[in-house]
Amino acid sequence: MPQFAYVWQREWTDAVRAAVSEHAGDFAGMAVLGAQLSWENGVQKTVRPPVDWRAFDKSGRAVAAVIRLEKPVPADPAEAVLLEARRLIVEAQTAGLTLSEVQVDYDAPQKKLAAYTPWLRKVERSLEPLPVRITTLASWLGEPEFLTLIAAGDGYILQVHSFDPPAPGQRPAVCDVQKARARVEQAAKLGMPFAVALPTYRTTAGYDAAGKIVGVATDSGPPQWPPGTVRQEFPAPAADIAALVAEWMQRRPAALTGIYWYRLPVATDARNWRWPALAAVMSGRAPLSRLEVKTTGISPLDVILTNTGDQDEWLPQAVTLTWSGPAPAAGDAVAGWTLTAEEGRAVFSLPPQPAARLLPAGKTTALGWLRFHENTPAPNTLRTVIDPAPASAARDR
Repeated sequence: MPQFAYVWQREWTDAVRAAVSEHAGDFAGMAVLGAQLSWENGVQKTVRPPVDWRAFDKSGRAVAAVIRLEKPVPADPAEAVLLEARRLIVEAQTAGLTLSEVQVDYDAPQKKLAAYTPWLRKVERSLEPLPVRITTLASWLGEPEFLTLIAAGDGYILQVHSFDPPAPGQRPAVCDVQKARARVEQAAKLGMPFAVALPTYRTTAGYDAAGKIVGVATDSGPPQWPPGTVRQEFPAPAADIAALVAEWMQRRPAALTGIYWYRLPVATDARNWRWPALAAVMSGRAPLSRLEVKTTGISPLDVILTNTGDQDEWLPQAVTLTWSGPAPAAGDAVAGWTLTAEEGRAVFSLPPQPAARLLPAGKTTALGWLRFHENTPAPNTLRTVIDPAPASAARDR
C-alpha cells in the first residue's frame, strides 16, 4: 500500500533538510507545504516556506506541493491559489523537479461545501494536466454537496485526525481508530479513489484553573499560554494505528489508494513521533516500548535510565534497584527525582504529579548515584523494577 508523508514546516532548517534527504526514499512520495494563505479584513497574508526542493533530488519519489487556506476565505480565492501554484511549479522546475500534483488544504465550513466547488473546479481546469487534489474532513462525508465537491478535483485525501476538546466524561484523542476505520469504509462506498491521512503528532491542550480550554498546540514550537495553565498531552495511539495499517495491508477497500502521514519526523520536532516509531507503524507493527536501567562506575555507582525502544516514553513514576547486601553509605538523586535507600534496596522516584517529561527513543537520563563502603553490587546482581507513569501523569504544569 503506497505511503506518503507531509513535510509541514514553515522554516527549512538543517534538521528539516536532513530528514527529507534521509527518509524521502522510504515513502512513495512526499507532499510539502508550499504556501499558507489567510485573509484579515479582506487583506491577504501569504506565508511562503523557503522549500529546499533539491533536498528531494536523490529519492526519485513523487513530490506534491500543498497550498493551505485559513478561514475565512473570500468567495473566490481561485486566482490567489493559482498564483501560488504556478510559483511553486516554477520553483520546483528550476530545481530540476516536476511536481506530481498540487494539493489544496482548506477546512471549509461543513455546511458551505457548495461554495467551495466552483472555485476548486476553476483551479483544477487552469492547472490541467497537473492533478489537483484536496484534503477533506471526515465530517464532510455525510453532506449532500460532498460528492460534487470531490468530483471537481482529481481525488481527495480523507483526514481522520484532529483534536477537539472532549465533552465531560469522554477521553480525548488525536485519532479514534474505530471511527477512522468506519469513516474509510463510508468513503469507500462512494466509489471514488481516495487516500487517508493519519497522525504522527502529539497534541498539547491547555486548561485554565476552571478547566476551560485555553488553546491547543500540535506544531513543534512551545505554546505561549498564561502562567498557571495546566497542559495535558494527548499522543497519537501508535499501537492502534499500527494494527489498522496491518489490517489494510491484508485487505482494504478498493477505493483506498494509500496513506498520508502527518507529518515527517524531524529531529527538532518534539511533538511528533521519531523515525523508528513511524517506520514500525508503517510496517503494521506497534513500536517497541522499552526502558532499561543501566549502571556505570564502581564508587560511586551511577544509575542511568535509557530508552532502547522505538518511541518516546514518559518518565516512570519510580525506578527500584534491589541487591543482596547492606544499604549504600551515601547517595543522591538528580534534580526532579528523590532517592530512598535502605538495606538491599534503593528507589528513585518522581513526585506524584510530575511535570510531563518525555525520554526520546535512543536517549538516556541520569537518575542519581549510590556509594558503598565496600562490596559495591556488580551490575549483573542488580535487579530493577520500573513503575510506569500513570495515565494522569501525562501532564505538564
